[in-house]
Amino acid sequence: MNNITIKTKLNIIYAMTLVVAFAIGALGMAHIFQLRTIVNYNEFIVAKPLVYIGTITNDLGQARVGLRDSIIASDTIQKEAYDKLFQSIEDIEEQMAGYVESLERYGAEGGPEYEKVIELQDMLTIWITEIESAGQLSAAGKNEEALEWLYSRVMPQGDLINTKIRELLDLNESQAIASSNAAQELFVRSLVSTGAVIAVSFLLILSIGFVIIRSILRPIRAMVEAGDQMAAGNTQVVIAKESGGEIGQLEKSFARVSRTVSKLIQDTEQILNAAQYGRLRERAGEEGYRGDYQRIIVGINNTIDMMCHHFDNIPEGVAFFSMDKQLVYYNETFAAYLILHDLSPSEPDFFKSLVQEEDGKKLFENDRDEFAKVVTLSDNKEYRIYGLVLHQIRLYNDKTPSCMMLMLNDLTEVIDAKNEAEIANKAKSQFLSQMSHEIRTPMNSIIGMTQIARRSDNQDKIRYCIDKIESSSQHLLGIINDILDMSKIEAGKMDLILEEASLSRSLHFTVSMMLSRAKELGIIFDLIVDIKKDRAVIDALRLNQVLMNLMSNAVKFSPDGGKITVKAEEQETKDNRTTYLFSIHDEGIGMSEDQIDRLFRSFEQANSSTVHRFGGTGLGLSISKSLVEMMGGKIWVESTPEQGSTFWFTICVEATEKIAPVKILIKDAQELDLSDLYEEEPMMEEPDRDKDYDFSGLHVLVTDDVDMNREIMLELLEEASIKADEAANGEEAVDLFAASPVGHYDIIFMDMQMPVMDGCTATRIIREMDRADARKVTILAMTANVFKEDVEKVLEAGMDGHIGKPFQIKDVLENIQQLMETRD
Repeated sequence: MNNITIKTKLNIIYAMTLVVAFAIGALGMAHIFQLRTIVNYNEFIVAKPLVYIGTITNDLGQARVGLRDSIIASDTIQKEAYDKLFQSIEDIEEQMAGYVESLERYGAEGGPEYEKVIELQDMLTIWITEIESAGQLSAAGKNEEALEWLYSRVMPQGDLINTKIRELLDLNESQAIASSNAAQELFVRSLVSTGAVIAVSFLLILSIGFVIIRSILRPIRAMVEAGDQMAAGNTQVVIAKESGGEIGQLEKSFARVSRTVSKLIQDTEQILNAAQYGRLRERAGEEGYRGDYQRIIVGINNTIDMMCHHFDNIPEGVAFFSMDKQLVYYNETFAAYLILHDLSPSEPDFFKSLVQEEDGKKLFENDRDEFAKVVTLSDNKEYRIYGLVLHQIRLYNDKTPSCMMLMLNDLTEVIDAKNEAEIANKAKSQFLSQMSHEIRTPMNSIIGMTQIARRSDNQDKIRYCIDKIESSSQHLLGIINDILDMSKIEAGKMDLILEEASLSRSLHFTVSMMLSRAKELGIIFDLIVDIKKDRAVIDALRLNQVLMNLMSNAVKFSPDGGKITVKAEEQETKDNRTTYLFSIHDEGIGMSEDQIDRLFRSFEQANSSTVHRFGGTGLGLSISKSLVEMMGGKIWVESTPEQGSTFWFTICVEATEKIAPVKILIKDAQELDLSDLYEEEPMMEEPDRDKDYDFSGLHVLVTDDVDMNREIMLELLEEASIKADEAANGEEAVDLFAASPVGHYDIIFMDMQMPVMDGCTATRIIREMDRADARKVTILAMTANVFKEDVEKVLEAGMDGHIGKPFQIKDVLENIQQLMETRD
């Protein structure tokens, strides 16, 4: 039986089951046919006939009672009783017909009960005929004869019918008893035969199942027990006895699987133990495995590879140490730190030197603690600061740590940024303090001189105060311009206005502007210019601003009687752009290297002591650096304390095709006559404040929301014989212009920011009016909004020009004069 395959064994059981089921089914069908015969017999021979007999008996009883009641009541047959009698007789005939039909359906035409029923039917037919005869006599008025007929013929016939019915009842009862006995015998036979078949089948299946259990289940149970042992950790499982056939093959396969799983578990435990203690570089070999087992090993190796890949790509240095403080794994970032600082993980005290552990100091207060500190690593190459965090690593529910994980994060840039931010904040605080000093100093002069002039009747003294007020105002305006320039530069809104201009002219102009102050201090200038292409596309105003700033510093820090040398030379030309080199050398106090490092930073000065000694905002060099870089160049300084400084800067700009070589050497200059040098392009002379202008007949409208601004403007215009009206906002200006005759106003001065209606909106409304002078009247912006975008905004709104506040009356009058000359 052991050599028979499992499929054959199962087929035998299946066939036997089918045979048993067929036998039980055939026996059941035979019993069902027998039971059906008994049921039909009961229905058509016992049950239905019994119902018919009962109904006939009842109807006969009613008929006889009706006849009796009729006789007793009046000794005559009444019509109603007669009708009732014949109704009962009709019911008897109907029941008899049903009785006969029931017997015919069962096929009992030749049986004793059928003969008795036919005989009863004939007797009823005779009885009905006798009753009808009595009824006919009664209908003919022969009541006595009818009664006689009834007693002599009808009643005796009825007694015979009752006798026949009792015979049918007796026969029905005997048939019922016979049917019951037959059914009982059939039930007993069914139980006995079915039980016998089931018992034989059970014994047969039990015996076959016993064989199957021995040949299939017992080896499987042995393999299950072996599997439980493997699950419990015993991977060296041996099955005592091997079976034949398919079960034997299964046992052999299971043995091979157990050996493979045993090796797999050992390799996996080796990998997990290595990972548990931080030895992430250890891997298990894939050879010797196939299918899913090989995929398991590959999957574990790939998982560890992925972990190491993630460790290698995080910015922090990660390393694992065993609990005896031996390095077992570290990522690439940590390796880079080791190379950077010439550290070797093979050193005996590597962990101690890295963590800077002190002798006798416990790193962890308890088993769950972590250790964190900031360490400093330095060598001859680089100085770095690191944040160090050391964790104890546990797996599962282990109470004892498996290893330690160290995370090293480079904090050098963060700390440097923090220090720089603190320095910048300190510098800004100092800058604000210096700005307060720089702004309050000229304001103090303005307020003080104003008070002195107000108390004095001496015209010379008043004029002296006014001159000082004007000088302090210009100084205060310079400070404000520096702050605004720095704000525009930091906001990225500083733009250059590029035009063709002369470089040597800018040098002569800036030097000449410095000479008056230098002359007071006994400082002389040397100017050296050696360039081939004198004209270039530059922002002359911003170039002059850089030169003026550097020369002003040179004058400020030079001793009395010192010398300042200004040089300009042309360098290379490349891609149609020429590089020019400028230098300003002084013999002043000089600077140290540390001071030079802070020199071009915003809001900082080289030395705080110079602030109190020489003043200044500290923004000039920062602004100059930004402007030079915008012009494609760079700026730097060479300086020695107490020996002077040299500021260098370059610009890289587009030189024009016009070749105008300039080579100039001016020694010990204290005055420069620029008109002699530039006869073909004389310098623009500043308008004289006392120059007489003829503005008779000119009518203007001054629009400003500040009363004092309007008052100042009206007073100054009145001194120039200019008639002026005033408006407090744009809406008033629009109304005044709309109400005035055509051509009444020659110029409208318009502020930008005003309540009710701003200047740009008012300008647009005026330009859109349907009158001849709406597009022609001159509208000038006179506002404190002086950025480039503000100038562009007023021009887009339809204004003709822009005058920034604070303004010089000579500039306003000069603009008016130019407008009048253009109009003429």
